[in-house]
Amino acid sequence: MLPECEFCFRELTPVPKLVRRVSPSSGLKKAGSAQGILKMISSQVQRSVKHTSVSRILFFILFFFVSASTALALPRYALYRGEASCLGCHLDPMGGQLRTESGDGFGINRLPMWKRGEKFSANLSESIRIGADFRSQYLAFSDRLQSSVRDLQDSLNKTNIAVNKKTSASSLQMMAMPVYFGAALTQTLYGYLSYDFLNKAFDGFALAHIVHASGEILSNGSVVSDAYLKTGAFLPAYGIRFDDHTIYARGGNEALSGADHAGFFWKPNYHDIGGEAGVTLFDRATITLGVFNGNENTPNANFNFDTTNRMAMVGRVIIANEFVEDMFSGEIGASFYNHRHVYRLNTGADSTFTVSLFAVHGGVRVGPVTVLAELDMGKNAPTGYGSFNAKATALAIEGVVKVVQGLDGLLRYESYSDHDIADNLGMEVKSRITIGAQWFPLRFIEFRPEFRIASTTNPNQDPLQPREQHTLTTALFQTHIFF
Repeated sequence: MLPECEFCFRELTPVPKLVRRVSPSSGLKKAGSAQGILKMISSQVQRSVKHTSVSRILFFILFFFVSASTALALPRYALYRGEASCLGCHLDPMGGQLRTESGDGFGINRLPMWKRGEKFSANLSESIRIGADFRSQYLAFSDRLQSSVRDLQDSLNKTNIAVNKKTSASSLQMMAMPVYFGAALTQTLYGYLSYDFLNKAFDGFALAHIVHASGEILSNGSVVSDAYLKTGAFLPAYGIRFDDHTIYARGGNEALSGADHAGFFWKPNYHDIGGEAGVTLFDRATITLGVFNGNENTPNANFNFDTTNRMAMVGRVIIANEFVEDMFSGEIGASFYNHRHVYRLNTGADSTFTVSLFAVHGGVRVGPVTVLAELDMGKNAPTGYGSFNAKATALAIEGVVKVVQGLDGLLRYESYSDHDIADNLGMEVKSRITIGAQWFPLRFIEFRPEFRIASTTNPNQDPLQPREQHTLTTALFQTHIFF
């Protein structure tokens, strides 16, 4: 029997099956095949917000909260024990979506406040496994515009007219209904497919562990813990995979009109077509490098028709370690995204246009407190609406404290700004503060209340007028059922 990680009940060296071996000491008991997929009925209320003259900010604030959310892992769980990979609980080394049996064990024994029931299995057979994430939410928000308008009849522009308007709305929303399927074809070869019935989006890939504990191809050792190749349609390995896609370092705020977008292009259900190679060294450092079509302008495209397109390169490095057992651990890393376009000019010469992102990220865990942080800097980053930002910067700092088992408190700070090619300031989020909680009362059930307040500025539609200033407040309550 291989040694086990006490924290997530997984074997430190990955076992070559979706159905992983679990020792009796973990308190888990294997059950028979799954009888079916969980059913959830949720009312969906169409949102109706009257068009006002406040600002387009109102529209993107509503849209970014009701956009579909991709089910992702919580990165702090890997940080708890200084893990550089998410293989302990997920099929995908980068985490998220389909969980392994060890991931189920974590969800049964370490997440819920109250343990109910002993047996659960999402295994259809020894080598085939299913999973699902159902998310819905209620939100209420308000947008207060506090600005001034210049009297253009005043030649000296000394007369300002104060503007103070408030608009609010609320809505129920079904967010996502993805179902996952995974198959262990051999000890080191896996197939994966997911489909979101609500958003009609899919992911799928083949995953081969070249270096593996089974030794089917190459055996792992003290230096190379694991090495894999992955190909298909999936989210490239970049930055911290925060489970909230509205964080500015990820997809940020969506915009209905194509203006006032804040954030990068990692939108909900984003996938790219390509391949990725990854290696874990000394069980503490993971390096990944991927080659993709580059779908930043068309986040879910399955083919790239852009004749100027060159392949996009994506890389990520994570170094993690546990310094004091079950008390103090940390990680540090960096990521890059580089996608070059080549245009043939009328003169016959070539002109290049490069989309590039660079991020530094890391985290620390001290006792019940974890902190994750990421700083992103982008050049020529598309907004996803036919335009791009010459420069953009986003910062996210998230702190979580474990109050009791099954209940975590959350505090997050964010900022964002972008500039056009003339270095004029575009969208600016001076600060956005999020206060919330994650409550797991029973296994595979999560409730997430949050309150957010943001201070933003954006260009006025009339370039002769001062920038608009907004205070945005949002309260939401999310329900998440998963297995």
